Amino acid sequence: MRYLRNLLPLVIAVGVLNLLIEDRTVLRVLVLTLVWAIGGLAWNLLAKAGQISLGHGAFTGVGAYTFVLLMDNYGLNPWLGTLVAMVLAAIAAVIIGIPTFRLQGFYFTLATMAYPLILMLIVINWGYPEMTVAFHPEAPGAYMQWYEPQMFVWLLLVMLVGTLAFTLWVDGGRVGQALRAIRDNEVLARSIGIRSDRWKLFALATSAAISAALGVVWVNAVLLVVSAEEVFGIGVVILMLSVTFVGGIGRTWGPVLGAVVLVPLSQVLTFSIGDRVPGSETLIYGVALVLAALLAPAGLIVWLDRLRARVPWLRGPSADQELSMLADSGYGDLPAQREAVGTDGLLLRVDGVTKSFAGLTVLEDVSFSIERGARVGVIGPNGAGKTTLFNVLSGHLRQNAGTVTMNGEDISRLNAPQRFQNGLSRTFQHPQGFQRMTVLENIAVAAIGCGIGGDPYRAAGDVLEAVGLADKRAAVVTALTTYELKLLELARALVAQPYLLLVDEPLAGLNEAERKDYFAIFGRVVPEDTAVLVIEHSVRSLLEHVDTLIALDHGQVIAHGDPGDVVADPKIIEAYLGTKWSKQGADTAQTGED
Repeated sequence: MRYLRNLLPLVIAVGVLNLLIEDRTVLRVLVLTLVWAIGGLAWNLLAKAGQISLGHGAFTGVGAYTFVLLMDNYGLNPWLGTLVAMVLAAIAAVIIGIPTFRLQGFYFTLATMAYPLILMLIVINWGYPEMTVAFHPEAPGAYMQWYEPQMFVWLLLVMLVGTLAFTLWVDGGRVGQALRAIRDNEVLARSIGIRSDRWKLFALATSAAISAALGVVWVNAVLLVVSAEEVFGIGVVILMLSVTFVGGIGRTWGPVLGAVVLVPLSQVLTFSIGDRVPGSETLIYGVALVLAALLAPAGLIVWLDRLRARVPWLRGPSADQELSMLADSGYGDLPAQREAVGTDGLLLRVDGVTKSFAGLTVLEDVSFSIERGARVGVIGPNGAGKTTLFNVLSGHLRQNAGTVTMNGEDISRLNAPQRFQNGLSRTFQHPQGFQRMTVLENIAVAAIGCGIGGDPYRAAGDVLEAVGLADKRAAVVTALTTYELKLLELARALVAQPYLLLVDEPLAGLNEAERKDYFAIFGRVVPEDTAVLVIEHSVRSLLEHVDTLIALDHGQVIAHGDPGDVVADPKIIEAYLGTKWSKQGADTAQTGED
């Protein structure tokens, strides 16, 4: 109900216009504005996950052709035809998405262009390049064929409200957090348990279903004739993309604002110069895209946000109020805390792990084990394979040979999200963060990804308090220092209550005081029963905090055992520590003195 209350002003505005306007031409403009506002919202669902599609004409075309063929061949009315079309479009989206989501960025966008073209060629070769909608004057309501355009305005208003309510529901819950995380940093999102392919398929399928329903209404309200080149054409996605880009990609109200501005403007100019400039409507949308890119790359909604900030009665809640609202947003149904496993026994076993890239072996027959609650360091020169080892252990890379076993279960074939949910967390060599989210949201989305800890915002607040970032909870990630980013990484990894924590070069970029503070916080907040595997080039700092040391060189384990013994090993001195370390001796290393 809270979503519907937010939509009440829109309903009142459109309803009043629909009751007051009598001119059929103006009503047509209102119909088209609603059509492409819905189309933009549908397209924007996928854009929320950072995926730019140029193939949404495939789904409007599926909707248009499905209902006409069902009505002509089986007498099925458009209402039932719409439901069938939505299901078929969602299925087509999944079939399209599974192979296409293997591509990234520009290549994904290019690939999506092919699907409406393929479907257009199929229906043309089947002998349906153009179909006229059968006329049923005896039952206009049953067949969605009203003479009065006001009826289509009411129908489209219901669709717009429904689509907006669904989008607001997505934005306000775990789905929206997951999509924003994927859009911002998909690698990081996967590392905190977000199964990006599933969420992108969900966004594409729902977007396709809405587009198919829109295709049915668009044909009945505006086109009256189903033409393959029209409903599958590139013009469909140009309109969807234009209103969204002008209004604000990724923003819920962006497509609505873009349609309100762009569609009436384009129609007025088309009526004015359309007879002298063929294709003027497409030209207008193209010019609008260029101007938006130059003058308002984030969309007109940013200007609206600035206006709201200056007008007191238009202002939304403050950052702290928004965070408080999020903390009470109904997340309390997450499962209980992760089951404790104690501090004794074997936690992780790595057997014969080998990883190659294009014939270059980066890891070769790596084997070691880690006990529960152990503190293990990894050293080695640059290029030794340390970060590759972490990527294999965390599931971001799949080894060519060997096995990884954790808690007695072979996790070698589990992906990164599954390993995170099984209790394996990591930090990154270069601090990662979701830059469009606040500090609190960065941690909460990890709590959502692991699926434990009760209310994720409360859990996020607790761990931020523990690492000393509570006063930064409403800040954006770009406002943090390197030291604070390191603490953010630690907090995000710990909110999942992991059995095993992988820490990649935590001291890089920190000064001496920050290094001491970091390890002081680290020792305080990391539970004793959480095993830690840490990569660090500052060997002296590392030796103070680990009880076992693993040395890598050229992808092989060349030493493994007591830290003092490892750093005194001539092979380690030759491969990594150097003659200066050899002269100082192992005693200096063990005391931590420089």
